[in-house]
Order: sequence, then structure tokens, then C-alpha cells
Amino acid sequence: MLEAVARALRLDDEAVAHLFRVAGPSTRRTRRAPHVERVAPHLRRLLDTWSGTPAFVLGPALDVLARNRLASALHAGFTQPDNLLRMTFLDPAARHFHLDWDRAAESTVAALRRSAGIDPDDPRLSQLVGELSVKSADFRVLWARHDVRGKTREAKLFHHAEVGDLELHYESFTVDSAPLSSSSSTKPNRAAPPPTPSPCSARSVPAPCPHRTRRRASSPTEGALAAVRDPAPTPRFPGVPGWPTAPHLG
Repeated sequence: MLEAVARALRLDDEAVAHLFRVAGPSTRRTRRAPHVERVAPHLRRLLDTWSGTPAFVLGPALDVLARNRLASALHAGFTQPDNLLRMTFLDPAARHFHLDWDRAAESTVAALRRSAGIDPDDPRLSQLVGELSVKSADFRVLWARHDVRGKTREAKLFHHAEVGDLELHYESFTVDSAPLSSSSSTKPNRAAPPPTPSPCSARSVPAPCPHRTRRRASSPTEGALAAVRDPAPTPRFPGVPGWPTAPHLG
């Protein structure tokens, strides 16, 4: 029956998986106390070894549990950069930071909907949905659409107040030692075309900025992120063409 529904609605793989999760046999639910999510010290050390790319760890509700120095620099313009959804919907800086805000908003809500299907009784998730539903009409509209999509990989366009326009490609992967957490890292991606504007948006997406004349960075943040935008050539293992230098695990 569910397979027929999925075919009729032309659901993609993630939406089909979500359908089977929410339609599965229910169990007796008990109220759970909020769980404080923590990142293991070795994972924090691993983030710090990625000195050339912004990287951070997310919880199921898209709470930013840990970040490295470049990720902090990337999100420096936000008042409270502790949760991707709160940053996107409640912080005015998001409208300037995301060159395609509608696509960013749709992506974060779809990822939260996926988490809700995996663990619908998560008290942190319920609290976040309640807060955003009260404070953001945009969130209420997107949440009612029931779109489901996990964070995997994507090219994104940002505007940083100190550095300017950035085109970055992020990769997301799960952390086996903490199955409900995921890590996301970004890298420059000049080859990818600008994302197509969201169908529900009448705004056009500004094109990435052209190469500019280099100037001395006016702040550590600008210098760090400029290095991500215009990276130096990747070092290689001696005698092994194509293999990057392995990061040092302290």
C-alpha cells in the first residue's frame, strides 16, 4: 500500500524512507528529558586539524555542537550562531549572508523534517519547532509543506561582510561514534554554477563576484576566509601524484 502511495506521489528515495518511518508501527511513548549533546574531545581535535576549510558538527535539530576556526569566521556575522534554523529564520543577518535565502531556508526545514521522522519524540526538536512556529511565518509555511531532504552535498553562495561573495561546496557525513550527529565541511567550488532560484521566490540569485585585485586583509577573519576563497595549491604526497597531504591528527 505504501509503495503504491509513494509511486502515485512520485516521492524520491528520502521521502519514501520518511513515509515508511512515520507509517510504521507505533510504540507507547513516554516523556523524555532533554538530552545535552556533547562532542567528544577527539572529534574536536579532528576539526581543528582541518585548518584550510570551515567544518562543524551538527545535532539532529541542526544545533552547531562544535566548529573549527574557519567555521567561526564564516558565521561571524550572526548574533548567536548556535543553530542553523534559528540563524536562518530569526537572525536578520541571514538575508544578507545567504545569496539565495529561500533555498537555504527550504534546505534547513527539509533536514529538520527528516530528523522529526527519525525521532519524533526528541524534546529538543519539539522545542525548536515550537519556537520557530511562533516567531517565523516563513518557517510555518515551509514546515507545513512536509518536504523531506537530508543534508548531503551542495554548492552554496554566501556573502561575508568582510570577505565578500563566496561560492563554497559542502559535504555532510555522519559520525559513527555519535550516530545522531553529522559533520559538515566546505571547500571552494568555482566550477559549480550559481544555484537556480527557488520556484517560490521572485528574487534572482546574484552571480559570484569576479576575481578582484588582491589587497591586504584588514582583519584575521577576512584573511582566513580569503584563503578559503582563493586557496593555495594543495600539497601532494611525494611521488604520488593526485594524493593530498594527510592531515596531522594531534
